[in-house]
Amino acid sequence: MPTNTLVEKLMEDRQLPDEQQRRLIMESQVLVPQCIPEWGYGFYQHQFHRDISIAYNKLSDDLISRLKEHALSHRDVDFRHLLAGQIAEEYETPFDDAPELKKELTEFLSTQVQNFLGNPPSKDFDWFGWTNIVKPGEFNPVHAHTDCILSFILYLDIPEVIREEYRKPLTTLPSKGLIKFYSSYNSDDMTFNPKTGDFFLFTSNHRHSVGAFYSEGVERISFAGNITKL
Repeated sequence: MPTNTLVEKLMEDRQLPDEQQRRLIMESQVLVPQCIPEWGYGFYQHQFHRDISIAYNKLSDDLISRLKEHALSHRDVDFRHLLAGQIAEEYETPFDDAPELKKELTEFLSTQVQNFLGNPPSKDFDWFGWTNIVKPGEFNPVHAHTDCILSFILYLDIPEVIREEYRKPLTTLPSKGLIKFYSSYNSDDMTFNPKTGDFFLFTSNHRHSVGAFYSEGVERISFAGNITKL
């Protein structure tokens, strides 16, 4: 049952929801992204607005492992001055020394762009990326990306303890460790609980945020990027 319907029914019955019901209401606000088997990718859109949508897919474990190794070996160029995040470790991630890996990732991105827009990118297709190494208490405020056409984020490592953290304490607005996308037209926001290997593609002006987590001794590693030429 959709959240609003459940809340309305409880109000009609003049019942205050117990903890189990409140937990169901909270968890119903959080999406666990999935691919549509017939399509080979996932697609999420805000109500009635195709122009503010999100394409989803999942990278292979092998590609994620190699990308993570590559990203963590390039921690020398601080990228924070170009980013919105309240994060201590954000680094430019070049691929000059890994042309085959860049080629493989470019082919993946090209396929996702075609899924998203309906047409493949041109031979001028170009992108760049950076790595976020997020520790407890760090977060990304609501922001959009500039000087690009599309943006993406893929998750190189998310410990399960981070994915479970939003469940406690029980609140009306889950946010801890979650990524949220905001509609420009109404309050129809979408909140996702991503896992290692997940990939999201969206228009650069699509506002989003990532909530802080607080579990000690763990970190979340993501690789984000902007597509500057289609």
